[in-house]
Amino acid sequence: MARKTYGEVIVAEKDKMKMVDGIFIIEAKLPPRMHYEKAITYYSNKLDDYWLSQLDIKENSKITKKQFLQILKGRNLNSLFELIKE
Repeated sequence: MARKTYGEVIVAEKDKMKMVDGIFIIEAKLPPRMHYEKAITYYSNKLDDYWLSQLDIKENSKITKKQFLQILKGRNLNSLFELIKE
């Protein structure tokens, strides 16, 4: 699996955290935080991958999963209008 981000490591380790002398201790090594732009791109792609895995489009469909996802995002409405016309 790909390397995890700072937030993903925190979420994965939250149940294993221990408090020692008033400080939460995490046994996993935390990766450096991403810059904002890189994080937006990373999580946008991750969310797209999740939604693409949830879509169930028939093989004989005139539209692909990626096109449908773009329509849902409101970015490719021309494809939607062409489907409605047909």
